[in-house]
Amino acid sequence: MQKAVFIVCVSLSLGLIGCDAGNAAHNRGPIVFGDSSMIVTERDPQFLNDDISDFVPKSEEARKDSPATTPQPVPEAAATPVPDPVVKEESAAVSGKGINIFVSGLSGGSKRIDWNKERHAGLMIAPESLSGKSLQVQGLTEVTVKQREQTVVTIRLKNGSDVRLPLPGSYSSWEQLKGRNGNFPISGVKDGQLRYEQKLNPNSLRNAVQKMARSRRMSKRETDDLLKSVRNVRAAGQKPLDIALQSIVWRIQGKDAGGKNIDREFRIDFSL
Repeated sequence: MQKAVFIVCVSLSLGLIGCDAGNAAHNRGPIVFGDSSMIVTERDPQFLNDDISDFVPKSEEARKDSPATTPQPVPEAAATPVPDPVVKEESAAVSGKGINIFVSGLSGGSKRIDWNKERHAGLMIAPESLSGKSLQVQGLTEVTVKQREQTVVTIRLKNGSDVRLPLPGSYSSWEQLKGRNGNFPISGVKDGQLRYEQKLNPNSLRNAVQKMARSRRMSKRETDDLLKSVRNVRAAGQKPLDIALQSIVWRIQGKDAGGKNIDREFRIDFSL
């Protein structure tokens, strides 16, 4: 009897709970945005404490006075003094120990050439007379030297300057120089002794003058005056034309200290 009464009570309790839950869900209705009755405000102080303290920025004056935020000046690195270049006067194409080949008294030849390694080498220098100068050869015995020149044609302008014309260069034949003790005087390059073996064609000369005038952006009147000045010219040495030395080459042969045959070629070009 008691067991039956317990079962009936439990059943009634479960039914009442289900009805209350259904009625509660039914009574709540849909959530309305902004409904103040749906907002729960916590008022218990124990749940309103801050776990992290608020950040309070320093004032502008505090930041300026703070040593931690004041930027420290970075010391500048001491500038390394650069020594002035030392310019030494030396002959053209002087090498180190062993074989030396150079032109005595020739300025502008400060570039050093190691003739112990180089077989062919050259220098570019400003126009300069080679009259009275010599080719010096050191470190070789039984030396023979041959010389060859390249000449070009220039034209004299009204301002007095000489300008090279775009005409083929003329090469002389190889000439053996006479010398002793490694000293070989340079010959055949004096003013008035230069030769231009190429024949001048009137049409080629006219075209060369026009090409030179265009490259220098001359006026039509200046170009016409130059063309008139070369109308009757038939030789490179006839005014207003002249012959200029463009380059000179020496071929040096001999034996080194060990008796080995040595063959070197040294060239100088003049900037015209």
